[in-house]
Amino acid sequence: RTADKISDMVKSRGGKCRITKHRTTTNKLTKIIVNSAWIKANCLFFDEKCYPSSAYKNFMRQMTSFTQNGKAKHDDVPDALAQYALYTDSLIGNVVQVTRRPF
Repeated sequence: RTADKISDMVKSRGGKCRITKHRTTTNKLTKIIVNSAWIKANCLFFDEKCYPSSAYKNFMRQMTSFTQNGKAKHDDVPDALAQYALYTDSLIGNVVQVTRRPF
């Protein structure tokens, strides 16, 4: 639903976008925990002073308030980043072969 909503918003403003949807069967909490090290090592985030009031501030609030203990009220941001980690990991290992032009 979120991917469709974002795509519609971008298109309604005259933009173009391509969103790849991927369903997961992995437990959300497990996925977040397993991929948290990758997120810490590979994702860069703005300093808190750079986003005094914005959607990014809300994003970071949800990201930093996630807890493994009990039910997390807002776990969509950590889940989305864990899904991003899985997606980028699936891109690794592709092989490119350089060939000579046939003409």
